[in-house]
Amino acid sequence: MASAQTAMMLQEEAIRRNERERKQMGEKISQLERQVAALESERRLEQENFSKVRQSESRLEEERKLSRRALDDAENRITQLELNRRSLEGELQRMKMCLTDRESECQALEERNDSLGKQIQVGRLCYEADQMAFDCNTAGDY
Repeated sequence: MASAQTAMMLQEEAIRRNERERKQMGEKISQLERQVAALESERRLEQENFSKVRQSESRLEEERKLSRRALDDAENRITQLELNRRSLEGELQRMKMCLTDRESECQALEERNDSLGKQIQVGRLCYEADQMAFDCNTAGDY
């Protein structure tokens, strides 16, 4: 009987030990479930952040492309404006040369005009002198 009692006590002790282990395992399972839930929540937040970063990256990439296109367009406009400026400078130089030629022509024409004016004046003086001489000669013939 003592051995049956001992066996029963050992069984009760084993049951209590198993009950404590079961309770500890239940607590451990609950703790692990909370950790899994927390990790799942953290994973969702990280996934959302990752999605936001991807969207931001896509938006920034699109903005970079647009900025690059705008820069290329601006550089092309600068190049075109530089070509136009050079063309206009060339045309300005040609116009200045034409103006210089015209001014030289005008000066030559003014000098010729002055010369012709002097020749006309000399011609008039000669004509008047000849006319006076003629008048004097014809007056003496009467």
